[in-house]
Amino acid sequence: MEENSNQPDWSISELYEKSWEIIKKNKVLWVFGMALAGAGSSFSSFSNSSSNFKDLINPSSSPLASPASNQISQVLGAAASNPNLPDIGQIILILPWYLYLILGNMAPILASIPWYLYLILGLEILALVILGYTISIIYSVWSHASLIQGVQKALGSEKLTIADTSEKAFPAIKSLAFLSIVPSFVIVGVGIVMSAVFIFLLTLGGAVFKIIAGLLLAVWVIFFLLALIMLSLTLIWSYREVILRQKPAMEAFKRGYYLAKKKLWSMLLLGLVNTILSAVVTGIPIVVAFGVVVGGFLSLSAFKDLAVVLIILGTILFFVVIIGLTLLGGILNAFKTSVWTIAYNKIAKKYG
Repeated sequence: MEENSNQPDWSISELYEKSWEIIKKNKVLWVFGMALAGAGSSFSSFSNSSSNFKDLINPSSSPLASPASNQISQVLGAAASNPNLPDIGQIILILPWYLYLILGNMAPILASIPWYLYLILGLEILALVILGYTISIIYSVWSHASLIQGVQKALGSEKLTIADTSEKAFPAIKSLAFLSIVPSFVIVGVGIVMSAVFIFLLTLGGAVFKIIAGLLLAVWVIFFLLALIMLSLTLIWSYREVILRQKPAMEAFKRGYYLAKKKLWSMLLLGLVNTILSAVVTGIPIVVAFGVVVGGFLSLSAFKDLAVVLIILGTILFFVVIIGLTLLGGILNAFKTSVWTIAYNKIAKKYG
């Protein structure tokens, strides 16, 4: 049953005010927000000693060297002993020859490996890619479900814990994974096929036929982009139908599409405001740090001491910004998820 009312279902200021209160009081949501953003990265460090480089450029000490590579050895040795070349010059000259030497010696070994071992290797790589993609999907939908579940509990003034909130998110993982993969796969697949058909039609017929095919292609591209926008709006409500009302994936998707049609323009406006907010909040620190560094370089010729200070300060600011954006991204994710969840609660029962 739909209620007819001249009053809007929500105001952005009201959503923002209530969401901010929730985020301030429940910092557990920040953790799930950072998880949703995929915060965190791994770094690798490499160290090279001068002795290792000397071994590299000296083919006579390499186990890959052979009597047939005397000519290459002479070139490498001459380059390594040339005092007129800087280190970078030696690297540029030596590296291609050394790679050629390695590949030349590896070719007989690679040729002797049976073809089915390459097939097995390819299948293993494919399996690892699929496994990695599966894990990333599960991780993404789990963090999304945990965040929405946590916001809903916070709206009910319940105490939030990471263990309890994440545990309640697990039943929704299967349906959310379906929603994350299947609709997008279908739309993108249809989009690729139809675009290929229209592009093929452009190669046929005369000028008039090509113009018609081109216009059809342009209309299709616009329709495809609108379909992607509608899909993203539909999934906003569909996720909450699964997580908060325990509905199966297809039923939640149909319901999400219905709500997205009902609230299309309000959702577009709210999404635009959210996007602007994210750009401003994350962009200002980056612009400030970049501006300090640029100011340092611009003043390098006239004010060297000041320029050095600005460059060092800007570099430090960049590192601080990178670390700070991790936390800030988590807070923003939690805030926007809270905004959409509050909005969902306002319309979920109204539009039956």
